[in-house]
Amino acid sequence: MKHYFLTNYHNVHDDKLFELYKKNYKNDKDFTPEYRYNTILNYSDIWFHLINETDEIIACCSVSVNKDCYQIDDVFVEEQFRGNNYAILLLMNVLFAFNNSKQKILLFTSEDNIPAIKTYEKLFGSPKKNGNNLVFSFN
Repeated sequence: MKHYFLTNYHNVHDDKLFELYKKNYKNDKDFTPEYRYNTILNYSDIWFHLINETDEIIACCSVSVNKDCYQIDDVFVEEQFRGNNYAILLLMNVLFAFNNSKQKILLFTSEDNIPAIKTYEKLFGSPKKNGNNLVFSFN
């Protein structure tokens, strides 16, 4: 299976990504494709999308650019693609994108999200506790 990434930087409309949202979420009962797409445009984050050769969105996440770190948020793998290490593939490419940065990369998750914790530990090692959350650090 071939994979590729599509990124959306800081409120920049992308026709290809918009078409993918319309294709992938046309049967969503809760949110229209336009609503989902406009939601990512309203964030000041960088969005990364993992897409397969049939233009299906497999996974996505956002990266907030802060003064002293990058923070990975909203890591999501579409249900039908879970269990195939796509979150790891997505996150490896995010880490690669910021590889030359001297800033720390952080990822937070709640301590009861066991599947996510197991996935993140493969890349980041053991987390540190931060209130009711766990924080994973890279760099």
